[in-house]
Amino acid sequence: MKITSNMKLSIGCDAWHLSNDQGLQAIAAGSSAFPELAKVPAGMKRRASALSKNVVASGLSLLQQDDCEFIVFASQSGEIQRTLKLLFQLADEEELSPMAFAQSVVSTAPGLLTIAANKAIPFTTISAAENTFEAALLESLVTLASGRYNNLILMVADEALPPIYHAHSQRSREDNLIVLRLWTQGPWQINVGPNAGNNPFELEAFLKALQTPSSFNSSLFGSELTWRLN
Repeated sequence: MKITSNMKLSIGCDAWHLSNDQGLQAIAAGSSAFPELAKVPAGMKRRASALSKNVVASGLSLLQQDDCEFIVFASQSGEIQRTLKLLFQLADEEELSPMAFAQSVVSTAPGLLTIAANKAIPFTTISAAENTFEAALLESLVTLASGRYNNLILMVADEALPPIYHAHSQRSREDNLIVLRLWTQGPWQINVGPNAGNNPFELEAFLKALQTPSSFNSSLFGSELTWRLN
């Protein structure tokens, strides 16, 4: 997606990052402490992957606290552990579990979240290899700019990559989850427009900019993103 004209937004942003040792920690200026993680329903917990359990537990916590009009869910490799198991079973000519097959798609986690919350919240899923986070961020900003929704939750999650893939990817070897709650008419001033320079998007730099009232400027799919806090 390339922006051909300027898109300006004033949004609010809370952001959290999952730490295996400390739970979800605030990573944006002004973000409150993350609410206590909601319990995943027992029946769902027995069948869900680590990825889905992280998404459902954190998503339920937010949905119990605030209304949510839309969810953008992004994952680079989705239900990779379950998918790999299915591939091994196919190679061994074993019978596949219909439930495991049905829950091997990238939309499994947000689907389970809406079921657990008992709320018909629309969602979209994004998977764009190493550009997954920025693709999801751009999708979120365009969604808010459309005027169809006043708020949304952006969740970017991945399971630890199985060892068989380590030689082919430098991605984290741990479960990872980043949650952003975005709403219109907030203190962050966002501008996305054409004429981007050669400044590649870096996730760590973006998250660091969220922590302090400083500006962030980067290329974003052939466009230029400027993000600053007034």
